[in-house]
Amino acid sequence: MDLHFYPLDFDYKIKDGKILVYLYGRSDNGQKICVIHPHQPFFYANIENIDTNAFAEKLKNLKVEAPDGPAYATSWEEVEKELIGKKKKIWKIYTNYPKAVPLISKELQAAGIECYEKDILFIHRYLRDMGITPMTLVKATGSYGKEESLRIPAFFAEKVEQESKEVIQKLRILAIDIETYAERKEINPAKNPILMIGFYGIDEQGIEFRKVITWRRFEHKLDYLETVSDEVDLLNRCKDIIINYDPDIITGYFSDGFDFPYIKARAQKYNVPFDIGMDKSELMVGSRMRDGECKIKG
Repeated sequence: MDLHFYPLDFDYKIKDGKILVYLYGRSDNGQKICVIHPHQPFFYANIENIDTNAFAEKLKNLKVEAPDGPAYATSWEEVEKELIGKKKKIWKIYTNYPKAVPLISKELQAAGIECYEKDILFIHRYLRDMGITPMTLVKATGSYGKEESLRIPAFFAEKVEQESKEVIQKLRILAIDIETYAERKEINPAKNPILMIGFYGIDEQGIEFRKVITWRRFEHKLDYLETVSDEVDLLNRCKDIIINYDPDIITGYFSDGFDFPYIKARAQKYNVPFDIGMDKSELMVGSRMRDGECKIKG
């Protein structure tokens, strides 16, 4: 069957030796979906003036030890490509996982073999190979299946191709902002708690969502204010709101540098898993607060 969808975010995983690309997005009827499609990493090597039999033997025996496991070439084939205006025959070399590409190509280059397209990030490689433009209409051919790690339906694709340049028009957006406590002017997530978290959203139909959660009690007449028992409940409630609201985009002011790293630090303090990713993965933050990038799968 065919599925028409708009891909918004991309990831890959290795399962049973297969490299699977996860395309998170919304179908043309608005359903959140994850399309899973196998794709093999590769790079090119120049075989001009090279004994290809000896080269093939070298590839068979080449293995590089790495933290992610031994890196090696799984197969290769001769192809014709254009290089600086001239057509030439080169080898397309496939590897056992994406991070093996720079490892194997580095070894070959050290042996005097020129390599090409060895530094393209795997997801970028996939998008270029498939001719896919994010946020535009794509067609996947395959079938629905079970993927226990996902919060959303999974579609296992045999083929993925660009359908048109039609851009997705309606996205669900959620803005998040936190307020923290400090006795003096400082940013110290190890010591100072989060007092409240505010949410503002607009869904695909233009319906407004407002919510503020806090664990400090005071009299009020605000219908969007929710009081919880303590900071742990605040963190859990924050997670529930994000998951239930199911946004396509999370936005805010300096969220990568402050809000999300602070939330992550407080969650870790209380051993609260902040698993808000579409694949149930945790919020990922950069190595340094105020100077990093935060990521949420999907």
